[in-house]
Amino acid sequence: MLPYPQIDPVALAIGPLKIHWYGLMYLIGIGGAWLLASRRLNRFDPTWTKEKLSDMVFWMSMGVIVGGRLGYVLFYDLSAYLANPTLIFEVWKGGMAFHGGFIGVMLAAWWFGRRNGKSFFQLMDFIAPMVPIGLGAGRIGNFINAELWGKPTDVPWAMVFPPFSDPAQLARHPSQLYQFALEVRGAVPDPLHLLAQTPPNHGGFGDVRPVLRDFPFHRRVRAGAGCAVGLPGVRLADHGSGSQHSDDSCWPGPALVGLQPPAGDQDQRAINSNAGA
Repeated sequence: MLPYPQIDPVALAIGPLKIHWYGLMYLIGIGGAWLLASRRLNRFDPTWTKEKLSDMVFWMSMGVIVGGRLGYVLFYDLSAYLANPTLIFEVWKGGMAFHGGFIGVMLAAWWFGRRNGKSFFQLMDFIAPMVPIGLGAGRIGNFINAELWGKPTDVPWAMVFPPFSDPAQLARHPSQLYQFALEVRGAVPDPLHLLAQTPPNHGGFGDVRPVLRDFPFHRRVRAGAGCAVGLPGVRLADHGSGSQHSDDSCWPGPALVGLQPPAGDQDQRAINSNAGA
């Protein structure tokens, strides 16, 4: 079994200002996507300027952030937010959902494409190869936050995550690192290949495969197990809340898996990105 590295989730603190590693991962993901997009811009559309590209990256980022936040609110803890709507804006306490961000990006792509003479599929062909960069950075942020861990296991590289994240203190798959490795596999060969070729002009969503390939790893579908989003006979849950055996009573769940809260803030400890961002 490997020891879990105790990494302070706060990368830099200047007085009351705290910069978290998870936030930096967002910046790395967005910045990496912008760099790749700028390299491919002329092949995509020679008439597009860097200013238009920056606008596109901005709106796609808003789709990720706003969609991810609203997805968490709607799918994971709606009753709490209805009771106290101001919690929606307390983003520093975390709470992002991958599928919400995914929907947000698609809506932003549809809107931006209509305004700039591109179909939804043409724009998504351009955007999709950049997705693994952001998702890979996000998985590292999840690992630092000790969230989205996997099922209990006895493999030699299993880890026991901190008690505030996993009260059961079981040796688990570090699934964040598995997903990061898959994102690297998706991010490195595809951009190098795409830089050497003209993107398809069919607008057929052909290069969205990194998104579709990654999606199953963000939600386990298990009959009678997991928490959060339910379907008839099936439940979908993130790696943290869905890691228990099927006869467990749906814990630790999103409401218990989170960063160590400051003193006096125990009631708010667990609204974090453990919903799969």
